[in-house]
Order: sequence, then C-alpha cells, then structure tokens
Amino acid sequence: MLCLQGFPGGFFVEALTSLLMCRNPCNVFRTGRKHQDGITVPWLRMAETIQGNTTPEGVNVVPMDRFFRGFLAGLLAGIPMNIWSLFSYHVLHFGQRRFLDWMGIILYGNLPLTFGEQAYALFGQFFGLGVLGILYAYLLAAIGSQWYVGKAVIYSGAFSFVVYALPMLFRVPNLTEMPMNAVISNHIGALIWGIFLGYVQQRLESGARMED
Repeated sequence: MLCLQGFPGGFFVEALTSLLMCRNPCNVFRTGRKHQDGITVPWLRMAETIQGNTTPEGVNVVPMDRFFRGFLAGLLAGIPMNIWSLFSYHVLHFGQRRFLDWMGIILYGNLPLTFGEQAYALFGQFFGLGVLGILYAYLLAAIGSQWYVGKAVIYSGAFSFVVYALPMLFRVPNLTEMPMNAVISNHIGALIWGIFLGYVQQRLESGARMED
C-alpha cells in the first residue's frame, strides 16, 4: 500500500484505507506490519511503540476497548469530512468557513491565518471529533447497536445544530452570521462524518466480536 507519511494527515489516511480494505478491522491494530489480509500498515509500529506494545520478536497489542474504538472511529471519520470542507471552500467556493476555521476561532478568537495556527486548529478539531466518537460508542451501548450508520447520521445532524446554536448564544465573532450556502456546506460535512462514523464503528465492533 502506498505510504502517505510524507504529507500532513498521511497517518490517518493510511489508517482509514487499511480499515476499509481489510476483512477483520481489528487486525489492523493488533498484529505486525501486515495483518492477515496482507495489507501493509507502515504507520503501525510508531503507534505501537508509543503505546509500549512492541517487542523484539513482534507485536502484542492489547485489544481496543469501546472507548478507543469510538475515539478512533470519530477521528477517522473526520478525514472525509475535512476533505469535503476543503473542496467546498477552495474549489467550489461554496462554503465560507472551513471546519478548521471554526476550531481556530474557538481557540484563538479569530480565523487561523498562519500554517501553525491552522495545523493546531486541525489537530484540535480531530481530537474533538474523536471525543464525539467516544460519546457515540457509549450511546450505542445504551440504545442498541443496530443501524450503526443511520444512528450516526442522526447523531451528527443533531450535534451540528448544537454547534450552530452555541456561537449564537455566546455571540462568538465570525460565527454568528452564516449565509445559507455555508450552512448547507457544513451540514453536508456533518452528514459525511456521520456516515463514516457509523460505518467505521460498525467495522471495529464487528472485528472486536470476531476476536472474542
């Protein structure tokens, strides 16, 4: 598989690609440089080294629990969402605020202008999406795990309205007035995030059940 570590976000793109291509998703995060389907994951050893799970003979990764499966699903689902956001803003000129702009305004009080500001805002946004993924994972445990994608779409849609309500309530500069096309663009992004959140979560939960 093509190594994407040379550009920002490559780690996450490789993770999402490996996850979507394999039959048993948990093997992507539990075995060595290749899981049983033969898909290379060159970013894996770095993650395992950080976790302290590597050994000279190989890798013995502790299975992810629901908390980390939810975090990973929310984080990976943010990749296509941000691709849409950048495409809508830079190519279609349809959206007027990228998702990283929202996070930049929350963090800095104004639009992120420098590369460092944008990179950190993007990091903060992915972290926040991971936290939302955790909430979704535990919500599934409470209401049942059928129809992953449908529930995730409703979950993301409901949260997108909350995201719009809070800046209005607290009168956050640059976020209190949005034209209709910008709102539609952001809601499309939320829909994309919900679809991928449900799908990735379903794949991870299915892999966890196969390992049990």
